Amino acid sequence: MVKKHTTGVNIMQKNTAIMIIATTVYYAILLFLIISVFVLFHLCSFFYCISGLAAITVSWGYVIGKILTAEKVLLQKMQVMPGTDADAALSYKGSNFLKSEIIYGICALIIACVLFLSAAVYWSPHMIFWKNDTGCSLQFYTLSLHPASVVRIPDHRKDKSVTEIRDSAFYGMDSFKKVVLPKDLKEIHARTFEKCGGLESIELPEGVTGIGVRAFCDCSELSHVSIPSTMKSIDSFAFQRCRKLKGIVLPVGCTVSETAFKQTNTKIVYTDGANIRAKKIFYFTNDAGEKETIVIAPSWSDDCSELDHSLWFFGGDGWIELFYFPDGADYALSILQDSREYMLGESDILQVEEVSEIVDSKAGDLDIHWFESRYRYKLDDGGLEDKYWTSYNAIIICDDGYIELEDFRISQDGYLEFTPDEFLNDVSGITLLE
Repeated sequence: MVKKHTTGVNIMQKNTAIMIIATTVYYAILLFLIISVFVLFHLCSFFYCISGLAAITVSWGYVIGKILTAEKVLLQKMQVMPGTDADAALSYKGSNFLKSEIIYGICALIIACVLFLSAAVYWSPHMIFWKNDTGCSLQFYTLSLHPASVVRIPDHRKDKSVTEIRDSAFYGMDSFKKVVLPKDLKEIHARTFEKCGGLESIELPEGVTGIGVRAFCDCSELSHVSIPSTMKSIDSFAFQRCRKLKGIVLPVGCTVSETAFKQTNTKIVYTDGANIRAKKIFYFTNDAGEKETIVIAPSWSDDCSELDHSLWFFGGDGWIELFYFPDGADYALSILQDSREYMLGESDILQVEEVSEIVDSKAGDLDIHWFESRYRYKLDDGGLEDKYWTSYNAIIICDDGYIELEDFRISQDGYLEFTPDEFLNDVSGITLLE
């Protein structure tokens, strides 16, 4: 008879151990595959990935439980079987039994190895390319534990040009802020950057001809998109809910779906490269030389010129001068107040006739703060010019910076009536695309 101390001893038949280890290996393979599918395709949300992992874990636990239940029943039968040599079974020498702790340890090691392998493989993002008819295509950009803030897709892969990015290749990835695209890219396919919540800016290279359905949909931080002159079409919902994209410049002839900019307040203007609505387009740049604010010349101006951080628009009997400062928005209004106090002070050059208080107004879509002044220049003999000058000094806040604006008019034969409404009308002809 089996001795009493056999009851409850953690032993396991070799066949049962093999079944448990095989089941665990199968579970580990599925575990790695689900993680890989999520990392490679990232088409399913994190919730679905966790749900899939939970489902196979529960299934694995259920199968292991069934195997152990059958083993327990077998051991109970052995205890009541006559002639069972319990000591031989417990010696594990030439026996059909193994210690349960060893089997559980092997299973834990298998799972740990798979998790370690997953972490090692996907620690940094990877780009996976396939050959296509024109060169090669970026098929997968993997999620990672250590993501990059700037994604740079190479121009070439093994001496072949990168000409394509697969649909949804970056879907749902919010770890990066900027993407540098290959120079030979031909099209932005459907959903390529959909729900890339961290993406702030992107420049499409010359040669790109189309932007597919939902290509940039729900890119909530996207504020700057540079469109090449080769762009021919923008499909439906391409920029849906890109609420920080205040404006975009498209080439003349580019067709835009009615829903391409749905749920945004994006201004769309068209240019043939040199002219935009018959006037020149300008870019204000920051200290790093990056394009920040687009200024489109007002329709009333006859000539335009650039000087450092300033733009000059000439037309009719005066001009507007704009100075751009990439920061300092917090004290821009105090600068305007200083300008007003200067006009009120004594000057060897000007004789000030009138200065208004600072007024807050709307000029088209712009919020503008301004004051009016009227003056005449002093002559060398101490007299005054016969011509009156009227100027409006203004501040327009844009993001962290501001634009300082001066609008001048001069009478050729005496007093010139230049009203605030005319000034605001001038400013409303200027378009700022930030």
